[in-house]
Amino acid sequence: MPGPHASSESGFAICNLCHGPARKGSRLCWSCFEVAKQLHRRLPRVVPVFLFAPTSVPHRLLVGYKAAPSAASRAHHSSALGDVLSLFLARHQACVARDAAPVTLVPVPSSSGGRASWHGRHPLVALCEKAAEASGTSVRSCLAPGAAGTRRLGASPDGFRVVSRPSTATVVVVDDMFTSGARALSATAALEGAGLRVAAVVPLGRLVCPGHNRETAAFWREVGSRPWSPLSCCACRPRPLALEVAPSAWLEAARAA
Repeated sequence: MPGPHASSESGFAICNLCHGPARKGSRLCWSCFEVAKQLHRRLPRVVPVFLFAPTSVPHRLLVGYKAAPSAASRAHHSSALGDVLSLFLARHQACVARDAAPVTLVPVPSSSGGRASWHGRHPLVALCEKAAEASGTSVRSCLAPGAAGTRRLGASPDGFRVVSRPSTATVVVVDDMFTSGARALSATAALEGAGLRVAAVVPLGRLVCPGHNRETAAFWREVGSRPWSPLSCCACRPRPLALEVAPSAWLEAARAA
């Protein structure tokens, strides 16, 4: 496994798996290290579309697209996030999937069992369908909760089960928020256990809590000041990009790039 991304002058390292903050000199952050131990396997790379901090605009979008009180608000949040995911995959599908073609996008099911407002369909599926249309991929909701279940920092190879097979042998797992990675990475274990190749996990947002410790604060001071751009991704370059501006601003920048 390659060494830490951050230079020796930095007060932190960047996790080789999720691209979040890690202790200086470490290859993995503590969460990814714990999840890897629980799953007993080499994990696929994680390519977050953006990083975000609590209470930020993207955090409100990621919560609101599935939990806002009104249908109009949920639709507004979903449209913005769908545009970002579409732009990202249209530009970076080849580097995310390592030129595997064709691939299928597999959304991670809800951990809560869903809400009445979803009418039996996770809103993440709609985001994936919008992105698939832009990137020429397909979508398959082929996962269901498994016998073991999952929770934050509680990963399990039996956390999910595969209920139908995608039409391609290679898949990209898509989730909305990546915190510890237990759910998304448990999903990859289920897919690989069914004989599929997981090219990458693509979360829309990787949560970073700047007040967690000194390393995270130093990481956010440097990384959090970089504006998001669809021209780069964590598969193209070692450093991730934060998304901390108003939706209209980053969508306009994305479309103009």
